[in-house]
Parts: sequence; C-alpha cells; structure tokens
Amino acid sequence: MLIALFFGVSLYIRTVLPFEHVFSGEWIKSTGIDAYSQMRIVDNLVSNFPHTPVFDPYYIYPGGSIVSVPLFFHWLLGGITWLIGLGSPSQQLVDTIGAYFPAVLAALTIIPVYFIGRELFGRWAGVIAAGLIAVMPGEFLGRSILGFTIFWNVC
Repeated sequence: MLIALFFGVSLYIRTVLPFEHVFSGEWIKSTGIDAYSQMRIVDNLVSNFPHTPVFDPYYIYPGGSIVSVPLFFHWLLGGITWLIGLGSPSQQLVDTIGAYFPAVLAALTIIPVYFIGRELFGRWAGVIAAGLIAVMPGEFLGRSILGFTIFWNVC
C-alpha cells in the first residue's frame, strides 16, 4: 500500500508540478536541450517502424553523422508510441508520450528499489528506500521530470 502511495507521489511531483511549463498552448516544450535531438530520432523511428535512421543530418553540423547503434531507449519509447497509436501515431501523440516517458519510468523505479532494499536489509528498509527515491531532490529527480526525454549515457 505504501509503495502505491509513493508511486502516486512520485508521479505527481514529476508530472503535475511542471505541467504548465511543458504543455503550453498547442506546443509541448522539452525541459532539456538534448530532448529535441532524442525526440527527432524517435519521430523517425515511429514513422519508419521498425527501422531506425542510419544517418542524422542534424547531429554534427554541417555534415551530419552516422547513427551507429540504435539505443534501447529509442526502441522502447518508439515501440510504445507506435503501439498506442495503433501503427500510425500523430505527432501530438508522439510528443505527449515522449514528455511523460521519463516521469513514468522514474515512478516505476520505485518498485525495484523497494524489492532490492527489502531483499538486502529487510522490509522497512525497502519501504524507506522507495519513499526516498520517490521524493528525494537531486540528479535523479532533475533527469526524470516531465519533458526531459533524453537518454542518459552513463560511462
């Protein structure tokens, strides 16, 4: 029961609070600069599903660059969007799902955090860990807010 509450609180913090900054009028504004580049790849993937683009003319100015490896992030976002759009999603649907994608993934992260904490340190440690990941400020919250649709390249 507490995990469901933490899920709701996490989703509220990540989606409802920044909603007016992302959805303004007819436009959907990203909260990160790289989100536009990532969403361009997803747009191309959704339009040509299941084929990913092999060349991105806008990536390295002025000549472009070869897209060497399709990322799981793009496949997951593009596949979910393509399925929800029944094979022909509108641009508005692609942008809307792309804006909500990081917030929903972050809220879902609460579930494995709870189980890992429970397995390692006991039930209440799992509950505390899930509660902390839901509301704790920092990099995780900043990168999982509504409209921050980027792939995190962690080295």
